[in-house]
Amino acid sequence: GHEMMETLKNDCMLALGSIVFVLLSLRLHTQSTVLSFLSLLMILLSLPVAYVLTPLGKTSIVTFLSLFLIVGIGSDVVFVFTDFWDQSVEQACLQRVGEQQQRQQQ
Repeated sequence: GHEMMETLKNDCMLALGSIVFVLLSLRLHTQSTVLSFLSLLMILLSLPVAYVLTPLGKTSIVTFLSLFLIVGIGSDVVFVFTDFWDQSVEQACLQRVGEQQQRQQQ
């Protein structure tokens, strides 16, 4: 009993540490504290939905390990979307410069 609770406590601390690491990585990549917190909140709110959709009889220890997988994939999606956003701004600026150069040539 005691060893199991101690192991569970240590595992929860490791999970918390990984979530803090992901939050800091999101903050560095997005350069927005609000976007980082809301992204992580959105990722973590997917866990209860996944738990509800999983039949109780099929819940195992592997199901609880999915926390790391969901946080990893979710944060990767945020990284990809913010990169697309940054690239779209650059692309729009280049397109405007090109249109302006075409007007000047006419």
